[in-house]
Order: sequence, then C-alpha cells, then structure tokens
Amino acid sequence: MINKSTIYLILLLFYLPTNAQNKDSSSLDSSYNYYADKYYENKFTDSIKAKKYATVYLEKAKKNNDTINTITGYYFLREVLEDEMIYLNYLNKLISETKKNPNKMFPTYAYLEKGNYYIIHQINDKSLENYLSAIESANSYKNDSLKYIALERVANLKTRNKQFDAARKMFLKVYHFYDNYPKFRNNIGYFSLLSNISSSYLKEKKFDSASFFNNKAINFSKLIENEKLISYSKYRQGEINYSQQNYQTAIVNLKNSIKWTVLDENYRTLSQTYNYIAKSYVKLNQKEKAFHYNLLIDSLHQKINMALPTQKSSYHFLINYYKEKEDLKNQLVYIEKLLKVDSTLNTNEKKLAQTFKNEYEIPKLNAQKEKIISELKGNLNTSKKATYAIFGLSIIILFLLMYQNRKKKILKERFKQFIKAKSRMAIPKTDVKVKEIEALNISKDIIESVLIGLDKFEKNNKFTDTKLSLKGLASHLKTNSNYLSKIINSNKNKSYSSYIRDLRIDYSIELLNNNERIRKYSIKAIAKEVGFNTTESFANAFHKKTGLKPSYYIKELSQQK
Repeated sequence: MINKSTIYLILLLFYLPTNAQNKDSSSLDSSYNYYADKYYENKFTDSIKAKKYATVYLEKAKKNNDTINTITGYYFLREVLEDEMIYLNYLNKLISETKKNPNKMFPTYAYLEKGNYYIIHQINDKSLENYLSAIESANSYKNDSLKYIALERVANLKTRNKQFDAARKMFLKVYHFYDNYPKFRNNIGYFSLLSNISSSYLKEKKFDSASFFNNKAINFSKLIENEKLISYSKYRQGEINYSQQNYQTAIVNLKNSIKWTVLDENYRTLSQTYNYIAKSYVKLNQKEKAFHYNLLIDSLHQKINMALPTQKSSYHFLINYYKEKEDLKNQLVYIEKLLKVDSTLNTNEKKLAQTFKNEYEIPKLNAQKEKIISELKGNLNTSKKATYAIFGLSIIILFLLMYQNRKKKILKERFKQFIKAKSRMAIPKTDVKVKEIEALNISKDIIESVLIGLDKFEKNNKFTDTKLSLKGLASHLKTNSNYLSKIINSNKNKSYSSYIRDLRIDYSIELLNNNERIRKYSIKAIAKEVGFNTTESFANAFHKKTGLKPSYYIKELSQQK
C-alpha cells in the first residue's frame, strides 16, 4: 500500500499511485501517524472506516491550527469521497489567504501541493505553473528547502518535455544542495533524486553515469532497508540493461520489479515495465512472449482508461502482428486504439511543450485504416462465403442488440418497482394456532416470547451484525437453536438463513433509497453496513431478491434523485 511520502516515487517516472503527500511520517506526531496508518489500512477495504479516520485526522489538524496536516486531511477526504474539489478548493483558499500575508512556509508549500496534484493527474501545464510559483515564493522568503523540492519537480517536467540536458543539470544542482545540506533531505526524496539523475544520463545514452547513480540508489535503499526502493532500482537497472542490449538480464530485472509496482498501483511504471519486457523479447526473436506482454499493456489501458506513451509502441506491435496473420479485423481494432491514444497524448503534450504534430504517421495510419476497411468491403463483395458470414453475423448482432434492449427494459421495470419501496417491508406477524403448536411440539408461551423477541430484533436492526449466528440469536432470545429454527420456519415461512438474508437486503434497499451518503459508499462498505461478510454474498443476495445488481440499482437511483 502506498504511504504518505510516495510523491517522490510518482515524480521518479511520473507514476500514478494513489497518494501524493510529500511529507515523511516523521513530520507527524504519534496520533497523526496512527490515524494516517488506519486510513491507509482501510482505504481499499472499508470506505466507511477510511472516511472516519480521514475526518478525525482533519478535525485534529484544524483544532491544532496545523496547516500542513490539514492539507493532508483534505487529501485523505478527497480520496475517500472521490471529490477532487474538496482538496483543490482548500489549497486555492489557502494560497489566496497566505498571499496577503506571506511567510517562509506559505503560500510556497501550497503551490507545491497543487503542483503534485496536477502532475499525478497528468495536467502538466498547470503543474509547471504551480511549481514555478513555488520557486518564486521560496526565493522571496529564502526557503531553500522548498525551493529545491520545486526545482527537482520542474526538472522532471523538463525530462518529460525531452529537455534531457537541462533536466540533468537541474537534478545535479539539487543533488549538490542535498550533499551540502543533508538535514533537508528525506530518504524517499533522496532516492528519487538519485534515480532521476540516473534516468537523465540514460536518456543521453551515458550508460556509465546512469549505472553509477543507479548503483548509488541501490546502495542507499539497501542501507535504509527499503524493499520497495530496491524494487524500483531493479526497474531502472532493467531499463539500463535494455539500452545496453543485455536483453535477457533486462527481462530478469524488470520482472523482479513488478511485485512492488503492482502493490503500489503505479500503472504508468507497470505499463513501461511490460513495454521493456515486450521489446526485449522482440530483440530475442520470441514474438509470442512479446505478444503476451503487449496484450497486458492493452489490458492495463482498459483498466485505468489513461493514455500512456507505451501504448503507442504496443499498438504498433499488435497491428503488425495481426497484419502478418492477415487478421484484418484485429488490425482495425488496434489501429483505432492507436489513433485514439495518439490523439489524447498529442493534446496533453501540446499544453506543456511546443512540439510539432507528426505529419507523416497519422495520415499513413488513416490511409492504412481506410485500406483495410476497403479490403474488408471488397472481400465481402467478391466472396460469397464472406457475404453469408457477414449476413449471419448481422443477424446475431441484431439479435444481441434486441436482447440487450429487452434486458435494459426489464431492468428498468424492475428498478421502477423497487424504487417505490421507501422502507424495509415489515415481516407480518403470524397468529399462533393450536395445530401449529402441536406440530412444533413447543409451548405457546415459548413461541410468543420468541416472536416478540424477533420483532424487537428486526426493529433494532440487530441483523446487521456480521457475526450473527443461529446459536447466538437463540441464546439472545433465551431459547435453543432447534426451537428458534422451527419457529422461524413456521411463522416466517422461510429458513433462518433466508430470513436473515431478506432482512439485510430489505434494509439495504431502505438505506439506498433514503440516504444519499450511503449511495456513495463502495459495494463492499454497503455489504458490511447491512451485515454481509463479503461483497459477493451481498451482490448475489441483492440480485436474488431484486433481480438487479447493486451497482445498477445505485446508478439508476442516483439518476432519479
């Protein structure tokens, strides 16, 4: 899981992990550490608890007039509520207020935080604007510590803009500053700097210098016993190995780096790692293995929905791969993807640098696309078999469209029926009849006592306890499991497990209908809120009861509100 100081690793290669705070945990007192650790512990597993710890963290920081930790608190809250403006609005307000009465720390620090936010979201022009504002502010109030942090990040942006020589000089300037003033550096930031210098030398094909600084990064990460940093060093070493045409060694180092890249959800790095492995296999004439890793890049693209430069080379490979196999349809698929990615990247890059648009490749791809479409049409006109195939395919597609349309109408109708249920349906009480008492072989007093207990149990929502069991409920109602099971079967007309499951699903529908805040929870959090131990068991029970998936129900409900 990514911790608070991972911003340096983000800037290492413009990765995309989940958090961007640039403070070591040493900057927090023990209680801040506790709440932050609890937040990260629950961030991906229990959004309710994560929100609780984010809120406590923020309230504590506000109470103590601790501006830096208030920023962190708003960042946590932004993540758990998925509301970007909570964080940005606070930073904008902070900058506006502190510009009127600036000091050594602010607004410089706030500019840095905004720059970090934009660089993670690949809005590089705004990131650069804020870093430059941070440098200007730091110069005015002589805060060298923040100034050199901002300088390093501007150097990262210069690297992205292919200004490798200028970037390297800036990195070295920061490196010498930290060597002269080691008290200003922190472990992850210093590791990032060493790796960035290695990368800048690698971009200029100065392999000895690149290896020298990466070895310094490796030794430093071993010194502080940080496995994650060692892993990132292996990625850089694999990159160097590839550039030196040591492809087999490159593959080994790159594969060894994947574990932490996946754990950190650093998708940009993961895509780059797959790309280098794929290109290494191409160089080793192992095309099928290269094909596998290029498919992984495409799969990752579908998952994160973000355009990355590595996707371009991957789609070029896949286009040629399917061209050799005379698979026109897959060629067309990946040409379309390449054109879309290329367009997105060009749009993003224009805002950062004065780069020229490729005037040859795009027209060529469009011509290739039109040629393939023409060939497909030509094949259909000349091939009777293809005509029948297309006709059959059209019938199937038409059938699928009709089926999907009918399915949507059915789901809509089911939703309309359930949206009317504004509260959990009460389970009707059943009068105890003599023949039922005789059949159960339980005294009427016991049955009535249990039914009264069950009524209170339902009204007080005790069924939301995830540890609830037949034995536990029987003990609570002062009876035994056998009696309780028989009474539920007879009076509720269902088994104990069905009874509890239906109560929980009815309650979840009531909450979703009446509580907008609950609709923002993850499916897993909602499941736990109503008593289910797993997301799968909740989703299956919800679908069985309503005929709808929870996610569909929430989506439609949100559109109605």
